[in-house]
Amino acid sequence: MIWDMFNYQLKNRIYLQESTTTHNYHILDNLDDAKLGIIKFNGANNFTIAVDPIVRKRYIATEAMIQLLNIKFASMTKLFCQFPSSNQQAINLFKLFAPATKHKDITKFIFHKHTYNNISWRDFYLTRIKQFNRCFIREPSQEPQQQLYCESCQLTAAETDIFNRNTLLHPVAKRAWQQMQAAALNDKIILQIISAYRSLDYQKQLISHKLAKGLLIEEILRVNTLPGFSEHHTGCAIDIGSPKHPVLESEFDQSPAFSWLNKNAKKFNFYLSYPKHNNTGITYEPWHWCYQL
Repeated sequence: MIWDMFNYQLKNRIYLQESTTTHNYHILDNLDDAKLGIIKFNGANNFTIAVDPIVRKRYIATEAMIQLLNIKFASMTKLFCQFPSSNQQAINLFKLFAPATKHKDITKFIFHKHTYNNISWRDFYLTRIKQFNRCFIREPSQEPQQQLYCESCQLTAAETDIFNRNTLLHPVAKRAWQQMQAAALNDKIILQIISAYRSLDYQKQLISHKLAKGLLIEEILRVNTLPGFSEHHTGCAIDIGSPKHPVLESEFDQSPAFSWLNKNAKKFNFYLSYPKHNNTGITYEPWHWCYQL
């Protein structure tokens, strides 16, 4: 069956931290411990969940909910949850736990231990990514064999790229990038952004555009990942260039900028994602570097 041949891995974007003074849980970013939202308990097993308005919300509440259920059902048999009426996350969750329902605006849930069955965050997200990519993948041989990635829950404006487009990065990656840029400049090396954060929708448009130009999906997937499999979703990956040197070409590895990155990038927690002879199915990309803790 399509998508079942590879053991996809997915890192959590968030973690839950129980309050020291209440039974509430804070929703925190795994990269920098920033507070993204809160799960408030109104009694022993009745709670509400809310995500900060400035946080990018694609599935954040769902990820938090799944973590909470795995924690709480160790000692409880039933949990009651309520969302704001306009929250699309509520509908996503209801479809996850009661897929046969016809209701469109469900905001209250009752989770029972005997029906929950430890649904994992990875399984939920993979289901959504399958649906997102159903127009691209039709044969088992076309299945991606990379790690899954979610869209960053925090983004901040970075510099304009070499095409004069606005770019976004995770705040932690932005700080590390600016420090690395400054260190390189001190050595008379100019580092520039070619591409940074990309949403699932942007990645889908990128592939659709290439298909419309007549390229085969197999060709495209040697240089672009499917939506849900790109490090660019995390806001931590940067395609890097330097003036007067090839852009998005393997010859970039002959530039002084690449030599400097090879020697120094790891000091700032940036690593080359697709080196020569990598086993991801993606071609060698000397320009693609990703911030990793």
